[in-house]
Amino acid sequence: MKLNKKYIIKKIDEAIKEDISSGDITGGLIENNTKKISSEIIAKSPGVVCGVDIGSMVFKELSEKGKGEGEGEIKIKKFKENGESIRSNDILMKVSGPASQILAGERIALNFLGHLSGIATLTSKFVAKARTADSTVEIYDTRKTLPGLRFFEKYAVTVGGGKNHRMNLSDQVLIKENHIALSGKSPGNLISKIVKDVKKNILVEVEVETLSQLKEVLETGADIIMLDNFAIGDITEARKMARLINGDVKLEVSGGITLNDVATYASAGVDRISVGMLTSSAPALDYSLLMEV
Repeated sequence: MKLNKKYIIKKIDEAIKEDISSGDITGGLIENNTKKISSEIIAKSPGVVCGVDIGSMVFKELSEKGKGEGEGEIKIKKFKENGESIRSNDILMKVSGPASQILAGERIALNFLGHLSGIATLTSKFVAKARTADSTVEIYDTRKTLPGLRFFEKYAVTVGGGKNHRMNLSDQVLIKENHIALSGKSPGNLISKIVKDVKKNILVEVEVETLSQLKEVLETGADIIMLDNFAIGDITEARKMARLINGDVKLEVSGGITLNDVATYASAGVDRISVGMLTSSAPALDYSLLMEV
């Protein structure tokens, strides 16, 4: 997954407007706030880096905005790239330029870096744990993202080695229990009709909660079946049933899966494991910006 540069700048500009508003009052009261300085962004905890380009662009955008005020240019030297492992006290990048611009961009850049690196780090842990049991299983995210930051957060998942589930409601069909209840049809009849009517390049995924529902859905031609909150024994049985009825279908498991049990689910023979906490609950990686004055 790649992020569009115009989209990144748009989001950075929103963050600048939110955080700086009409100006940095504190910075403006400090002597030498336009002095040119050097600074380093340093990791305070180990993890997987994500957001280096976004953090850099925060300072570059502030530099562009400051040119009309004669503040000078910010220069960036990167020591780590997205996807690389980082240890405590490793230097991520050096930022040099007017102190006023660096101070103004500090929190914005660190927020992006910390949040996205946290998602990439947690994702990498899930991927590593799952593949101790099955080297082919894939870890997927969900739509449990912060409004307005979905593209950034799903990008961080891919940096951590995970895969993106649908980006939005227009990406693929995902039929859940509420859809079935609303339709008034049986799962088999509803899904067979949808498979027939949907465009050929759009995947059809169905959520099931019991083995009896699974058996009915397996005969409809759905591409992916999500086993929601299935016990491990039932997942093993579902795999056997799928091989007998529809060997091409992909099986996905979901429902409160954690680092402690992801390998157990992977060993049950599923193709995909979707984990909402990758984007909803990942702790931020800790970074600091230290100035050399």
